Amino acid sequence: HSALALMWTTGAAIGLFIIDRTGATQELEGWLFGYILTISDQDLWTSFIVSALMLITVVIFQRPLLLMLFEPDVAASVGVPVRFLHYLLVTLFVLALVSSLQAVGAILATSTLVAPWTLVEGDDKRFARIKVIRTLCQRLKEALNRNNKS
Repeated sequence: HSALALMWTTGAAIGLFIIDRTGATQELEGWLFGYILTISDQDLWTSFIVSALMLITVVIFQRPLLLMLFEPDVAASVGVPVRFLHYLLVTLFVLALVSSLQAVGAILATSTLVAPWTLVEGDDKRFARIKVIRTLCQRLKEALNRNNKS
């Protein structure tokens, strides 16, 4: 997760440097940081549906996901479809990222997926605690973002 964040940040920095040097006059602030006032009802419904889909998936596959995330070899040996669950999680993360881009921007959307896991991954392997800490971190980021937009 940390390597992904580092690669994304480096790529974004290089891209901004190139755009600055070429004299392009594109409006990057809205793409990077989002603009909540441009969200339509359809965007809100899309975010709601993606969130509901993620919640339902995690509830249905909680035990296999728990085993797969912390012991993938053991999960595979007891018949858990590790590859399917991996691709399912990646698909859900991409849907969450895309559905939140307009509201929060590329930087916050990416950090919302990467930062909470990076914060707690090395300290505690209990799934329930990680979920609580991750959710609290996300809510704090959202609150700070709303305050910065006003």
